[in-house]
Amino acid sequence: MKFLKKIFTIILVAIISVTSFGCEGFSLNLFSNATDYTTLINTVSLETMKSVITVYTEVTTLQGTTKYLGSGVIVKIEENTFNGNTGVYDCYALTNNHVVYTGSSMVMSVNYYVTDYQGNRYDLTYKKNDYDDIIKTSASDDLALIHFTASKQENNELKALPLAEKNSNIGGRVIAIGNPHGQKNTVTLGAITRYDTITMGEENDKNSSNVTYEVIHHTCPIDSGSSGGVLINLDYEIVGINFAAGLSEETGEFISAYAIPIEKVISFLGNTLK
Repeated sequence: MKFLKKIFTIILVAIISVTSFGCEGFSLNLFSNATDYTTLINTVSLETMKSVITVYTEVTTLQGTTKYLGSGVIVKIEENTFNGNTGVYDCYALTNNHVVYTGSSMVMSVNYYVTDYQGNRYDLTYKKNDYDDIIKTSASDDLALIHFTASKQENNELKALPLAEKNSNIGGRVIAIGNPHGQKNTVTLGAITRYDTITMGEENDKNSSNVTYEVIHHTCPIDSGSSGGVLINLDYEIVGINFAAGLSEETGEFISAYAIPIEKVISFLGNTLK
């Protein structure tokens, strides 16, 4: 098996075209007859999707400006009452550290912004070596907590997704939502196959992603641009954050996806959002 360089390799390539991505060849028999499949998909499409964002990183060097993208999920929304503000909301979202990490001494400036599931844009101001607008980052978890603001009207179309309290069991059914190849609001279905460590390529920058603990192995197809995408259970709770995928060395076909388990996510967040 050949491991993709944590999708960091994939993300740090300019997205030139939008490629279709789905569940071709995937059997929906994974879900039992007891599962209300129609309600499941409708809820994900109409409600859960309000929590999903696309994270854009614009990096400017002497050679010019390049745009990269990843995925993310909103985990908290609260009204901002600082200095008497009204109708302004702080939105906090999880993504991968390697989505927001640049790490190059040649970088002159970086600009971040996110878009919601409808394509509405929210800017994050960022200057080189100034992480005030990135609340928290960790290469050892490959997680980042970012924030942006939205007006009351915009906030009506945004939603924070709840965190599961503990890691899901092996065999648990899961849904991955992300933006592979820039395609918005992609939903794939699968199950957790095991928890195990994975080995990244030698060229992997450990300052951006250095995950050494056991991660979720699951069968929901993901691809370039899915980094930071959410993995949820059938109760529509976050059980993981996708960060890498494995491909067949012979065919290049998808084999397995890997996600940061929810207990690691909770440990990373600590008291930040309390």
